[in-house]
Amino acid sequence: MNLLLKQRLVGAIVLISLAVIFLPMLLDGTNGRGNSRLVDQMPDAPEYQFEALEIPLQLPQSEPRKPIERKAEKSAAESEKRAVVKKPATTETLVAPAAEEKQSAPSNVGDGGDWVVQLGSFSSVDNAHALRDKLRKSGFTAYVETLKSSKGISYRVRVGPVESREKAELQKERISSKLELDSIVMPRSP
Repeated sequence: MNLLLKQRLVGAIVLISLAVIFLPMLLDGTNGRGNSRLVDQMPDAPEYQFEALEIPLQLPQSEPRKPIERKAEKSAAESEKRAVVKKPATTETLVAPAAEEKQSAPSNVGDGGDWVVQLGSFSSVDNAHALRDKLRKSGFTAYVETLKSSKGISYRVRVGPVESREKAELQKERISSKLELDSIVMPRSP
């Protein structure tokens, strides 16, 4: 084919493609107003108006914390009496490990605050008690909390609770430096 014929064919193809693209836009009857089909399909604006409300954030007021009274066991006979005699709610009673398996945390855990340091979650109660005892020997207020889930029972070892996240962070640092254990600070679950 000669060069002139090729140029005419390419020109004709370009003109036809431009006509296919632009002619429907020019002949749709909108008189240059844009695509009227989209405007026709839009719903009318609602007749009602929304009003913005500002709701202030209200934090729950906490009651002053009562100091926790701790009493040490003096003798086996006295500890048997303690099991029978009811103590006030703020007194921590020391419980033998076999009996503690039935309760999730000491009775005074609700009195300390809203933040805890969690050191581990175990499937074995013996491992949880071993870590708890290690923490108690080092001077920390540790307890084991039983958690039932669809996967079974697990035992969380926690220290605390304390009143604020800052105090829990300080407790975490003390545990890390004294016992070289990793832990996390978290809100105490109900």
